Amino acid sequence: MRGGRGVSAGVPLVIAATLVFSCGGLFVKLAGVSPEILVGWRTVVPFVIVSLLRPAILKSVFTRPNRILLGASVLSLVRVSVWVKALLIVPMSKAIVVLYVWPLIFTVLGWVFLGERVTVKTSMLLLLGFCGVGLMGLDSSALSDPQQRLGLLLMLCVATLNAVNYALFKGQLRKHDPGEVLLYDNLVGALLFLPVVISHHGDVPAASLIWLVCYGGVLGCVGYYALYAGLKRVRAATAGVLSYVEVLFAGVLGVVVFGESITLQMLGSATMILSAALLISTGTQAQPSLQRSEQQ
Repeated sequence: MRGGRGVSAGVPLVIAATLVFSCGGLFVKLAGVSPEILVGWRTVVPFVIVSLLRPAILKSVFTRPNRILLGASVLSLVRVSVWVKALLIVPMSKAIVVLYVWPLIFTVLGWVFLGERVTVKTSMLLLLGFCGVGLMGLDSSALSDPQQRLGLLLMLCVATLNAVNYALFKGQLRKHDPGEVLLYDNLVGALLFLPVVISHHGDVPAASLIWLVCYGGVLGCVGYYALYAGLKRVRAATAGVLSYVEVLFAGVLGVVVFGESITLQMLGSATMILSAALLISTGTQAQPSLQRSEQQ
């Protein structure tokens, strides 16, 4: 029964992470600072928080470094840097749609490299969620704008890096604590960008500091800890389907903050995404025997 409870607890953790991530574009756009400062705060803040709360983990990172997690940390820095650049040159609603190609790639990687079984039901739910994302992104006006084309191409690169990163971290979470994975996630970025954060701290307006703290602390620390704690308990395919909820809430934020209108297209997309997330959540709690085997 402990395995079943673990999978059940993993579902709300992944959903909580996606709700936090849906605010990421908001933090980036409203901070109004350079990409270097954004990346610096995004990586330094969670690294410092975990180091202060879990000093034993910091010590183990430098005394017994994990090469796979170090490599994943380099990929994380590239991913965050490209993500920030893309968000600054393309509308948030379009960027988030392209980003959510990553659960499909992640599910395939989980199947190929992690030995996870992808059921027909999970595949269909993943397809349903992806179709919902595609429905929200049917507007092709961005394709005529070179700047937006570049942003969408960069976001496609981020989607691929997301999938590879999460597959690497998912594999390591079998034997490592989520806090340790979170520290590695930000290790390389924090070491490289700490001088940037320190040297430019006096140039950042007070209003921007609020958004930077939210970006680094809420998204980079709370959001990703919840994600890794959830990934430790659920399959890659399950996490992929549940993560589509981010698209819905990012769209809601676009309506509330940026005044975007609610369309039938958005409502149809929301129905498909939430249906996939609800059904996958129900399915993980309704199969205790399978859940126990997944935890072994």
